[in-house]
Formats: sequence, C-alpha cells, structure tokens
Amino acid sequence: MIIYITGQTGVEKSTVVTSLAKSILKKEGIETPLDHSSAKQVVRVFDIEDRIQNEMNALSIKPFLDTLSNFMRESIWRKAVESVVSEAQTLLQSEYPPQHIILSFHAVFYRDHKFLNCIKPTLFNKLRPDIIIILIDDCQNIAFRVKEKREQLGIPTRTGKISLGEILAWRSAEIMVGNIISKLFTPEPKCYVFPVKHPVTTLHGLTLEMGQKLICYASYPMTNVRNDAGNMGEIRSFLDYMEDNFIVFNPGTIDEFRGQNKEAIELPLNKPMVALTENHFSDYFDELSRIEDVIIYHIEDRDYTLVRQAEIVVAYRPFWNGEISDGVEKEIGHALTEGREVYVFSPEEDNTLVEKKVFKIVEKAVVFRNLDELKLKLQSLQRKKCN
Repeated sequence: MIIYITGQTGVEKSTVVTSLAKSILKKEGIETPLDHSSAKQVVRVFDIEDRIQNEMNALSIKPFLDTLSNFMRESIWRKAVESVVSEAQTLLQSEYPPQHIILSFHAVFYRDHKFLNCIKPTLFNKLRPDIIIILIDDCQNIAFRVKEKREQLGIPTRTGKISLGEILAWRSAEIMVGNIISKLFTPEPKCYVFPVKHPVTTLHGLTLEMGQKLICYASYPMTNVRNDAGNMGEIRSFLDYMEDNFIVFNPGTIDEFRGQNKEAIELPLNKPMVALTENHFSDYFDELSRIEDVIIYHIEDRDYTLVRQAEIVVAYRPFWNGEISDGVEKEIGHALTEGREVYVFSPEEDNTLVEKKVFKIVEKAVVFRNLDELKLKLQSLQRKKCN
C-alpha cells in the first residue's frame, strides 16, 4: 500500500502521519519506534519537506520558500522528490520490501500572499499511490499553529500574519491540487479530504480497511440541540457506536464556529489525532465575524464533500424536539442527489411534533423508528459489503 498524505501548513501533518504509522504497527503487534528495523519492515515514512531541509542543510523550510528564483525552487523540490522516489523504489524492489509506504508533502505552498507550487506529476509516476489523503482543519486552528510555529522558528513572512481568508483560499487550493494529482494516474487512486480531528482509527480504516467496513457519513443536528448536555451526550453515544463499528466521516470534527456561542455545549471529539488549540476561537472572533458568509459557504461545501466520500449517510433525529435541522435536510438531499442510500433514525416522539410535509426529502430515505433496528440494518449492509 502506497499512501500520499498532503495538506497545508498548520494541519499538523507530521502528527497525523506518525499516528497512522504507529496504528499500522500496532495492528501488527509491533511497539518499536518507527526507525527500528522491525518497524521499517512494515511501514516506511518519507517527508518531502524534511528532505528539502536536508538538501539545503537548513533548520526550516524558510530558505526554500524565500528563494526568489522559481527555477531554483523547482530544482530543489525536484531533487528532493527524485531522491525519495528512488529510495522508495529500491526498497520496494528489495528482498524484504515494506508492506506500506507513506509519502508526505505539501501540494501547495503559501508565502507572502502568493501561492507557490512545484508539483511535477511525472516525478511520482514510479511511485503510484493507492490512496491520497488531503488533510484539513479549522482555519483559526491553522492560523494559530502557523503563527506559533513561525514565532518558535523565527521565520516571519515579509508581509505580516496570514489572514483567515487566505487560509480558506489556501485550503481550497490544496484540495484542488490534491484532486488533480489523483486524476493523473490510471487507474485513478481514491482521494479523500480528511479533517484531522477524526480519531486515527478512522484514518486507519479509510486507508487499510477498504472493503472491510462501510464508509458512512454521520448527519445529526447541531445548532438546534447545542444548549443541552443530554442532547450532546445522546449524539456522542450515537457517534461512539458508529465509530466503533464503521468508518465514519463526522462533520463535527471541523467547525469554524465551534465556541462561538459560549453557552453552547460542544460536541466532545472521540480521541482526535490533532486536538483543538487553546483560545482557538476567541483570538479570531472579530476576523471570523467579518468573513462569516464565506465560512458558511465553505462549511456547506465541505460537508457535501464528506457526504460524497461516503458510501451511505446515516442521519440521526432530523426532527429533534419538533425542530427541523436545516443542515441534516440539506445533507440528506445532497446524498440522494449523489445516488447515496440514506438511513434515518427518527423516533415517533419527534415526528408527532413536526408536519412531515415541510421535510418531504426524508420520505425518500429509509426511516427507522427504533434505533436498534437501524443498527441491525447497518450491520447487515456491512456483512454484505465484506462478503
């Protein structure tokens, strides 16, 4: 298995890569460090940016980014990629090749308000990926980490701090280039946008358990139920069950408006690979407010992307407390448009409070009044998939 992992600066790519590699080793019963010989027989990790720093004998990527000559920058990048690909090829052709290779890199760089791209797809031809993972995270978390890292390393940009709007654009560019890279190979590898606050078990399942588990999108109300601890506990119980049994995309793992309402009870995340940063919302409140309309569009588009990446959508109580969840309604509609099967848990107590005619789209889904019956159906679908 050859896995490409990409993502903009600030997504904690190295943390995610290390978490995945350790998860792979744990599955094999190996607890040695990644650089131990027994670990290398199972998984090898290559990082293009680390190789660039080695090539330049630098402590950071700054000299590479600040090279004014595009020709020089592309030359450095090409040399780093060629050395990694050559080394990986040699390993794959050896008597005892590693079972898995993870190649980590940024598809797009951003420096002084400019996008920088050095990608030469032909360089990767000899190391065709089986799957491409594009990492994303909340824009304010990215901003906080980029600022923190630059201060620690003393590598400020010439034009000041990066704005949240720039981070959103950068994230879009990274996703776009990652998808373009996937389309350059035949057959085309799977390509997934992946929020880093998912647990490592989700990433492990997505990369190494394909065909063994259902890939589900978990749709559930958020805005209407956030002020009640009991509601949040019920949603967490539903998500725990889903994550224990299936590969689950959880929209709650990325939410730019997390913490906006101080009275709201936040959805607890299940062992995220990359945790929330301190003051992740309050430090950027004014800036988030100024671009609220843009963020709303990004959230909707991003959730639709996660829906499309799933095989089925499982929706939880769209009529909760007699209130219709607009988000769940839209996600169900998008899933059905994309040809996905949708399974809905909607207990009778919710439906007696709502006029169904205002939410016609749910009638096109498979509705369960009993949660245990829904779980049995999902388990049945998974058995059919595995067989």
